[in-house]
Amino acid sequence: RGRGGRTPTVLRGPNGEIRDGRGPQYLGVNAVSHPAHAIPPPQPLAPGGNPYDRSAPPVELADEEDEGFDDDGEIDLTGAQAQRTLVKSTEAFNKLVVLWNGKKPNKKKKFKSLKRDDIVGKVDNNGAMENPTNPPIRAILAWYAEQLLTVPLVKNGKKGKKFFKPNVMKQYFTTLKAEIFRKHRVLGKAEGPQPEWYSEILSRLKLRAVTEAMGRGEKVSKKAVGFARKALAECCEFLMKQTNGNVGAEERAVLLMLYHAVGRGGEVSSTSWDLAEWKDDVECLMTQWGETKKGQQYGMSFHPDASNWRVCIFNALACYLILTGGCPDSPDRASVSSEEAGVHWIFPSFVNLVDGGCAKKASNILQKCRDGGVKRLPKDSTSHGIRVSATDDMIHNHLVSVFVVIARGGWDFEADSTAFRYFSHMKHIAVGGRALAGWADPNSDVKAPSLEPLFAIIGR
Repeated sequence: RGRGGRTPTVLRGPNGEIRDGRGPQYLGVNAVSHPAHAIPPPQPLAPGGNPYDRSAPPVELADEEDEGFDDDGEIDLTGAQAQRTLVKSTEAFNKLVVLWNGKKPNKKKKFKSLKRDDIVGKVDNNGAMENPTNPPIRAILAWYAEQLLTVPLVKNGKKGKKFFKPNVMKQYFTTLKAEIFRKHRVLGKAEGPQPEWYSEILSRLKLRAVTEAMGRGEKVSKKAVGFARKALAECCEFLMKQTNGNVGAEERAVLLMLYHAVGRGGEVSSTSWDLAEWKDDVECLMTQWGETKKGQQYGMSFHPDASNWRVCIFNALACYLILTGGCPDSPDRASVSSEEAGVHWIFPSFVNLVDGGCAKKASNILQKCRDGGVKRLPKDSTSHGIRVSATDDMIHNHLVSVFVVIARGGWDFEADSTAFRYFSHMKHIAVGGRALAGWADPNSDVKAPSLEPLFAIIGR
């Protein structure tokens, strides 16, 4: 990757047209002026068409765990992730009510039908509950917990239905409680946000959910399953051999961007070219990576791979742009154009999906690879497993500090400070990125691939 003198040259496309060498519009510089790029026509769709069509109906209830609800106290319901869990929780509550009312004489009310008296009971002239240790909502939440434990709701193919995972039960229960306490503040005035009666119900729910799941032979560990870098490389090679090269190139780029950004499956939907730039000082692509779960955004660097083109994010993005970026009129293109999306999203087809659709779509890519014969990929790996894999790869590199892993993954750190972020955050981000790109010493500078040596040879 040496340097050499550059001789001015005229850039021409496959059909001999002269191209402007100043780069595409989505990187913030002038676009190519020629109205139509000569890109090879897209290949026909594979049998069955594109399996990731956004028009596919969402499943009613799933048992995937929504990340982040490990706090048994008050839950912040302002985030998008928490709001999605609240919707699922109320849906589960209402389904359980319907099933109960179809069999039992003492009818229950659906969530939105619950009135103030059904929840807090009688209040005195000062607005305080007459019975703060045993309000009516106590019996309702106890009933909800019991139904989650005893009534299966999740579709399980021909086997009928299965129970929610233990952590999903806890999420649904605590989220519903948080919404009730948010609407009726009087419930928390007597004993705080975690009354003794609530803690008792929650404790029993968590214990029974885990022990009964183990009794059914289910896995109760919350850690997502990661996989080796070799498996990721095999997935990328498999995707590049798809009949529909457009879709395969996009899917490969999505997996690699999630891996190199240590991202969650849904976060790839918030990346845009408008917030991307080339950093000359460290020779890397810099984007702003958004975490919808935590409502934060920070710089994320992407570096060329040291030796394996299959997992090189530069190679993946180049193939993706070549195959999809120049065919705005293609009926089977992988993504909508920038003009249609209104924003220059990097992956427009992953934007504005149904709740949880982006992460599910990324998980479907792994399922597609597994079904296609990638044997190194664990059968229960999901899009979150990519984040686990990237974290493991950094942790097992003895030249990468724990601060690098924390910074690259976007985790909270109690010893963090504004000064720490200001002085060294981007350094840690870059070191982690070079480690994920396979460089022997990620603390050393890495030069991006360049055509300058080729130009030097031509100019001799």
